Amino acid sequence: MIMLERAGISVLLATAFLLRTGLPASAQAAQSAQTTASLDYTITAFEDGLHPWHLGALELNRRAAWGSLIGRATVARRYGQVGAQGEIESYPRIGDKVYLFLGAGGASSELFPDLRLGGEIFAVAARGLELSAGVRYLAFDARDITFFTASAALYPRGHYVALRPFVSSMNGDVQLSANLHVRRYLADESEWIGLRVGGGRVPNEQITAQELDRLSAIHAGLEGRHSVSAATGLRWSAGAEREKLPGDRSRSRFSGGIGVDLRF
Repeated sequence: MIMLERAGISVLLATAFLLRTGLPASAQAAQSAQTTASLDYTITAFEDGLHPWHLGALELNRRAAWGSLIGRATVARRYGQVGAQGEIESYPRIGDKVYLFLGAGGASSELFPDLRLGGEIFAVAARGLELSAGVRYLAFDARDITFFTASAALYPRGHYVALRPFVSSMNGDVQLSANLHVRRYLADESEWIGLRVGGGRVPNEQITAQELDRLSAIHAGLEGRHSVSAATGLRWSAGAEREKLPGDRSRSRFSGGIGVDLRF
């Protein structure tokens, strides 16, 4: 089992060092560089009386001409346990219409995967259609899961529409899931309201150990961002999910989240 102690703190310190060094060291990247710090909190409640889950995340995002570098520390409280996860992600550009996603992370608790890896290639096709294909790998204490994923996104006037299917493989069991994300921009691209819907055993790649045993799930939620100032924004989310569990059991969960981001 791969255990990365104090993963969240280590990732943020490593990312802060990389941001400070100004990667890559080119005049163009330095001139257009921008850093965003984000803080988020989400609470999830269950209809069957299970104690609510709490999730907090701190993220640093450095954007420059070459692409972006992200460091994220996540802390969860579930079943009376507290665990942390650290991640580093990058979106380097390899052309005017092509860029990559590269990500790695680890955790100090069984609440998260011991190891998280991912890679994906994105390309802009005709008429603004953006296509991608990639893979994710999550290693837990006793099991691991591989996702093969793709996406298709369009940017019609004042909107963003994206469909992402997942083919997941765990212990020889292959399942198909998908989610749809629709966003409407308001005053400009910094203010928006969005809708997310999805279904399947694994409707997104942020699965944690607590979702490994469920048989299927459907979810829907709203989210938005509103500018407080030129450099500060407030974000919110609210959603509901119905999941089918072993033993012919089903339950609903409800989540709400709030966040703030600051550009500097």
